[in-house]
Amino acid sequence: MKRRADSAFGLHFDFHANPATGAVVGATLKEEDIREICREIRPDFIQVDCKGHPGWASYPTELENPMPRFAMDTLALWRRVTREEGVALYLHYSGVIDRRFCEHHPEEAIMNPPGTRSDSVTRVAGHYADMLLIPQLKELAGKYGADGVWVDGECWGTAADYDPETVAAFEKETGIDLGGELPAKPGDPHFEEYREFCRELFRRYVRHYVDEVHRDEGTGDVWYHLRGLGWSMARYLMTYNPGSQPETDETKRWLVGLSRAEVEECIEYLRNSLEGGVD
Repeated sequence: MKRRADSAFGLHFDFHANPATGAVVGATLKEEDIREICREIRPDFIQVDCKGHPGWASYPTELENPMPRFAMDTLALWRRVTREEGVALYLHYSGVIDRRFCEHHPEEAIMNPPGTRSDSVTRVAGHYADMLLIPQLKELAGKYGADGVWVDGECWGTAADYDPETVAAFEKETGIDLGGELPAKPGDPHFEEYREFCRELFRRYVRHYVDEVHRDEGTGDVWYHLRGLGWSMARYLMTYNPGSQPETDETKRWLVGLSRAEVEECIEYLRNSLEGGVD
């Protein structure tokens, strides 16, 4: 089976499973359909869903978030057939954005400047990665033998966090005393410094879960394919146009305004920090 770096063509299916739809996962999936895709289309890889933005796992995970109703373990079927057909299997996994996790663990959701919690964006400086993301990626690699994972809802989903712990960490690391005034919008004192601090928290979060998954000997291939995440981050930062989409959430403005030099610095950082480089 080809690794992602050697692949030219693949198929992506994301499901974003949600109990509100009444879906029974696997009710219509057939082995012969998967084989037909592999043999007739002949993709280098197939990328299927395992957890979307709603936060529900579309496979029978042993962790806290399985969909309520399954007709079968669809992921096990996809893995068996793709392996037999020589097609790599990658997984779509929503990272920072997880509505279910925020609902069940509201203290792990980012805090907006008014003091309200997000209903979908997790804190990269919180415990989400250790509580769910890392254990689930290891489960997918170990139990299912996934060849790789595409982590969705990351650099474009994260936002500045005004949780008191994050604000206190900013003041401690930078030596800046905010005096109780949150740098919530452009023009506020120390807005740029706080925005950069939140970017660094995101980078630390990515390094943490990549290193933890890589540390497990059984997940080397998952680490390898996680390198693609870095290039996606850099490409997004290069092409992001703040005028191209509505910005209803002020906290998302922390990502706007990167200079070309900052983008190049980000790309160089990613090349140096992700093992093997980014091709």
